[in-house]
Amino acid sequence: MRRTLASLAERLVDHLVAGDPGLNRLLTASRALVAVVTVGALQFGIAQATHQPALPAMLLGGLVSVQAAFGPHEDTVGERLITSVTLLLAGAAGLSAGSLLGRYSFWSLAAFVGVMFVAVAVRRRGPRAFIAGMVAWAGYFFTAFTHTSIGQLPAALLVLLTSAVLAAVLDATLFRHRNGLRVRLALRSYRLRARRLVADCARVLGPEPERSRARARLHSRALRVNEAALLLDGLLASPEALPAGWSASAVRRSVLDTELSLGELSIAARRLADSDDPDADMVRRRCRAVLAALATGDIEETRRLARVLRDSLGAVDRHDRAPGNSLVLGRRIAATVITLCDEVLSFRRNPAAGGQQEIEAAVTLFSGNLPGTGALARSSLTESDRWIDRHVDLSTRQAIQVAIATSLAILAGRALDPQRYYWAVIACFVAFTGTFTSAETVVKSVNRLLGTLAGLVAATLLVRVTGGTHTGQLAVMGVCVFFGIYLFRVNYALMAFFITVLMAQLYEILGEFSDKLLLLRVEETLIGAIIGTLVAVLVLPLHTRHLTQAARSAFFSQLAALLDEAARELRGEQPDGQAAGRLEYAARSLDATLQQLMLAGRPLAGANRLGLRHSPVVRRLAAYSACAFYARRLAGALSAALAGGGLAPDVSEALAGCLDRLLEQARALSASDLPVEVPRLEQAQVDAAHLLVAEDDAVADELVHLVERLAGTLQRLAKDLSVRTVAAAPSGAGSTDGPRPAGAPLGAGDPREGVGTTAPGG
Repeated sequence: MRRTLASLAERLVDHLVAGDPGLNRLLTASRALVAVVTVGALQFGIAQATHQPALPAMLLGGLVSVQAAFGPHEDTVGERLITSVTLLLAGAAGLSAGSLLGRYSFWSLAAFVGVMFVAVAVRRRGPRAFIAGMVAWAGYFFTAFTHTSIGQLPAALLVLLTSAVLAAVLDATLFRHRNGLRVRLALRSYRLRARRLVADCARVLGPEPERSRARARLHSRALRVNEAALLLDGLLASPEALPAGWSASAVRRSVLDTELSLGELSIAARRLADSDDPDADMVRRRCRAVLAALATGDIEETRRLARVLRDSLGAVDRHDRAPGNSLVLGRRIAATVITLCDEVLSFRRNPAAGGQQEIEAAVTLFSGNLPGTGALARSSLTESDRWIDRHVDLSTRQAIQVAIATSLAILAGRALDPQRYYWAVIACFVAFTGTFTSAETVVKSVNRLLGTLAGLVAATLLVRVTGGTHTGQLAVMGVCVFFGIYLFRVNYALMAFFITVLMAQLYEILGEFSDKLLLLRVEETLIGAIIGTLVAVLVLPLHTRHLTQAARSAFFSQLAALLDEAARELRGEQPDGQAAGRLEYAARSLDATLQQLMLAGRPLAGANRLGLRHSPVVRRLAAYSACAFYARRLAGALSAALAGGGLAPDVSEALAGCLDRLLEQARALSASDLPVEVPRLEQAQVDAAHLLVAEDDAVADELVHLVERLAGTLQRLAKDLSVRTVAAAPSGAGSTDGPRPAGAPLGAGDPREGVGTTAPGG
């Protein structure tokens, strides 16, 4: 029994860590819950001692604590102190303005709109300003909710002060950032997600219908692996975050190498599943056993099984590229598993290999999370032809939208109910929080409405269960606080659901709960959602297609940067021994732009959080993902080649010439206005590079093969973007050997090959 419980507990922990890299969502939800409970208990005790009403103070303390929980993750005492003072001043401003203007209905409502305008406009200043604006809004909203008078303002400010101090104390003690912990958790999340991807690779080799289900899941598994890798890369930017004895460069290299191996496994597993030669069933069965062992995390046993499999299948002939040859695919899987196991064991033995404690992070985290599309949205505005787009920044643009939407929501909401109009206002205001395009705002508004409707049903049932027992009511409210915050990044509808249930319990405590009241909440939310949607679409809209254009430009620009770096390294233009670090950074930066491209294209693809429905947009995103995969493999293979002594001079020059042509094509595709035609890399130039590779130089052979695949994927993307590829005079020493037919472009190959690591379709 004890062993069973321990196993269940371990599986639960693994599930939490895998689903929440770095446990950032769990940390935020726990901070909020502990702060709300602690502040509530403190304010209740103060109220009992002073014979004052406890509920208003508890509500204000809880509201401030929840907002503070979303604050930026900071490592030093000085940074936390600055944040606490900033939040305190912002909250005091909101409370003071609301109390002073509460007697004047018109000016109070006008100031409410003004506070929301400022709260949105200051977001350009970063996470600290973002949370300060939310605290100021929360303070003003509290005065509207409780009708706080000027005489009650000192008591409200005291509650604000104690709440802010207590939140700071909790951050400095119980929720203090411990060096190395978040990196260890993020690395564990990456490995758990990788194991799930491997488990599905094993299932792909199994019988139907398990095979089809696993194949369909590979894309979401791969996206999750890449997401964890990017978040880990963002954490590595702070040397204080590293565990003792680790180096940031070693972590990045290990993660990148294992991710490349996972991509190889995905490709080979899918090909082996489709093989129909006489040995296919036997090879699939044996490879599945090896992959199943790898999915359990037993590295030593997996390596032993993979070696046995490799030896039993014989040596690999590098010229044997028959795509359906099961023996070749089985040997590839065995060799890749051995490489992956060696990479993991090498890092475990020496996590400081590489020596560098500081690296340049390829992605900047926002409050501990991967960034949204904000930077992309700003880029799309600066590149716009319209004057207003270039001169009105994104935050001001959204502030204008919020001011108009909330003004209309106040009018419509008060027409429905003069007392509860703020539900419509909240629905409007929140719809513009964390969203940047009209499509994102619409989706969030719809999710809030759906969550509210579902919460209405649950709230009605739970109120009857808790009855008049304050203990049960407070317990339900605590659960709602925790899960609402924990799940809101998964789906905002879930947060709306828990908020609705929480509000029902609160109104039950106040003695105001009724089915009619909950119905009114739905009606007000519907009003706010409709108004927010209309304003997002009609007033200064930022359309998703503009965002995807900016994402496409950023992707090809970063691809060009990677290709340029690779060509320089091949020519020996930077002989400083830092080639691996530069190539790894370029590869991770390309992954960051790919992630932004996926986020931007999700609304066009009719997507949910990670799964994408089949459509032309999805197929194009799959091609982008394949392109990033080949580029990442190219960077990794070149890094290994340079570390092993480099390539022959004529091969290096030939490959550099091929990359020059791909670089030219990538730069052309990165332009805001796509050209009519772009030059392509000809097959003759690649064939010339192939002829220069020595018989036993497997590394150079792999590099030429990757260049060929990357060229084919780029040509497919150009075609999808309605850009014609044309023959051009080849450049580079390796491109002059042998005749080149004028119309001999590279074949695009199978774009699904690269989908195994980061693509949305499979």
